[in-house]
Amino acid sequence: MMFVENEKTVYSYVGYRTSASAVLIAKDRITREGLLPGIDFEFFYAFDECNERKAAGIAIAMNEDLHVDVILGPTCNSGEEPLATFLATLPSAIIAGYYNKPLFTWGLSTSSEFGDVDRFPNVGAASINSLRLDKINAKRFPLILIQILFPKKLRKWTTDHDEKSLLGYAYLAQF
Repeated sequence: MMFVENEKTVYSYVGYRTSASAVLIAKDRITREGLLPGIDFEFFYAFDECNERKAAGIAIAMNEDLHVDVILGPTCNSGEEPLATFLATLPSAIIAGYYNKPLFTWGLSTSSEFGDVDRFPNVGAASINSLRLDKINAKRFPLILIQILFPKKLRKWTTDHDEKSLLGYAYLAQF
């Protein structure tokens, strides 16, 4: 997971002290409701400070050194120029794609670029942007996560079912 530690302008939104507990609450709920039985959670955190170089380095370290299954972060976009509005997240998304790992952006990372499923099939967003309001990207979240956790079962399911159908989620719930 990525947070900010010293970036005071956004700390109250994506800082470790204000956000880390939400992850633990979500983990407890997943466990309590039996949503991912048999899955053990271990969290690693780092501070990207809304900086694309740090975020990219963290994404590489999480894959090479920590061998994570999922990346939560980066925490925000950076840059003043229109082209730079998603730079902190862009390198991390590309790196996660290279390692075939799901990356879930959150916090202030709101670029509509990540709604392009063809370019970023492994990226899901916890934050919403204006282009996603009509697409509601939450339907991709379970598919990306299940793809990593149960790749053989998902491959069988997608050959037998329409992966965009809501009926398929009932099948996924059987895992």
